[in-house]
Amino acid sequence: MRIRPLISVFAAASLLVATALTGCSLIDEDISRCNNQVRLTYQLELDPEIIQELEDELDLHADEDIRAMLKGYIDGIFTNYARDVDLLFYDTEEPQALLRSMSETMNSASNTYAISMPVRSYMHAAIANVKVSEEVQIADSDRFPPLRLEHNKNGDYYTPQRSGIFTVRRRLDVGEKANQRFRIKLGMANSATALILDTGKATHVTDLRVVVNGMSTAFNVADSVYVYDDTAVFSTEEFSTGYKHCFAAVHFPSHDAVDEEDEDETKATEYDDDDVERKTWRWYVYATLDDGTVTRSTLEMRPSVKAGQLKIRNAFVKEDGEVGSNEVDVSVTVKLDWKPGLDIEVPI
Repeated sequence: MRIRPLISVFAAASLLVATALTGCSLIDEDISRCNNQVRLTYQLELDPEIIQELEDELDLHADEDIRAMLKGYIDGIFTNYARDVDLLFYDTEEPQALLRSMSETMNSASNTYAISMPVRSYMHAAIANVKVSEEVQIADSDRFPPLRLEHNKNGDYYTPQRSGIFTVRRRLDVGEKANQRFRIKLGMANSATALILDTGKATHVTDLRVVVNGMSTAFNVADSVYVYDDTAVFSTEEFSTGYKHCFAAVHFPSHDAVDEEDEDETKATEYDDDDVERKTWRWYVYATLDDGTVTRSTLEMRPSVKAGQLKIRNAFVKEDGEVGSNEVDVSVTVKLDWKPGLDIEVPI
């Protein structure tokens, strides 16, 4: 008759010990101190349409030799493979302070991490491939916002990024249910541009420099908004074969373009010249001639470069260093005997 009470006492004591070890109160209504094991699966996602767009852009604008070099350049960037991932967990209440951060090795397109976390709601951000990228860094991560990614400036230029950057932000509600699972997809945050120049007739040109202007210098992860510095200049990587020279760069996207085709013809659309200027991006081509003078050509582009996109355009260099293009969406202005200091400073 005494066995049952002894067993009950022993079970109750064991439960109290287990509760003490986990730090949870079975009576207290506040369960935010209770830990639960959650499984977070992170997956890098490249839209199949993006891959097809890349192939179409290469087929349309690049001949065989340049295509092979340019494809080799972007293949390691436009790929759903991450070497590392940073995991950040924030309070959902103001000031949304950082509660926990982790840096994990990924080395795949998808990976799962088992993490013991207090039961509560979080604002969560995951950022892949920053650790392997010297050009991009995580900034102001102690709160969400102003958590952001910054493209580091190297001297006078922003140098091209060398890895695909993937991000995601979402709310996580960690409950009492054991082994709670979350599948989290990361999207690409950067893009690329390439200008292919034919120098077959550039008989007096001794040197070519190409830079890009109009791209974002930072990305606010909390609200997925890109930040712009209209004076920022991005250097390019050069690939050459014969008379063909390709100048490519990986960077954050451009401003959204003012797309006249998408405008509603039944409504008046109001914007001024300054707005149009901000909605475009451009290549500056600096051609040094054999007499020491410099010809600067500005290739203005209206189609925006969105995250995950590659934009390629063709142009040709004339005898005096002037650049021309037969592409319908490229407008060119030329300054002969260009001198530094009149506009955006670009060291030659």
